[in-house]
Amino acid sequence: SKKISDLMESIKRDYPFEEFKEIIQDITKSIQRIHNIFVNLKKFSSFNAAEYKETNLNEGIESTIGVLKSRTPSEIIIHRDYGEIPMTYSYSGHLNDMFFNILNNSIESIVGEGNIWITTRKAEDSIELIFSDDGKGIPEDILNNLFDPFFSTKDPGKGYGLGLSVAFSIINKHEGSIKISNREEGGALIEILLPVKKM
Repeated sequence: SKKISDLMESIKRDYPFEEFKEIIQDITKSIQRIHNIFVNLKKFSSFNAAEYKETNLNEGIESTIGVLKSRTPSEIIIHRDYGEIPMTYSYSGHLNDMFFNILNNSIESIVGEGNIWITTRKAEDSIELIFSDDGKGIPEDILNNLFDPFFSTKDPGKGYGLGLSVAFSIINKHEGSIKISNREEGGALIEILLPVKKM
């Protein structure tokens, strides 16, 4: 349109060619970032349906990582070790909420450079999901309180409060188990076992 053409001519007139190229490149990168955010949110919302349906847990975790990308500092590396796991019927939206809380907790526990490890694998008639990080870890004296409603180790205003207690109820709803501990090397370790469900 004429307005866009006039704007482009104005930019060309007011900025040297190299600066003009940089502006266009920045605009292109911004559009790509917006597109990626939209795609990840679309995937996340499709997994977030509250219905009981056949689910690929690896895809659910990966879509959650995508949604959290803007919250994940570049100094934090997420290591994925996705195993060949079977499809399972689940309330995928509830599981995605749980993945979000677990991964967000790990991100917030790391100061500066750090790592988050995710492992999935088949374990007989169940699927094992292991999340760990090299963040601050959890004080031993409060490990038994983590599933209490409104309990949080975070500063006021930063914590989700209900995050881990809700995770516990979600796992129970799926007849699974969850265990939280600290890695010997430092950082938190969360081990989840979910039975494979078929219709």
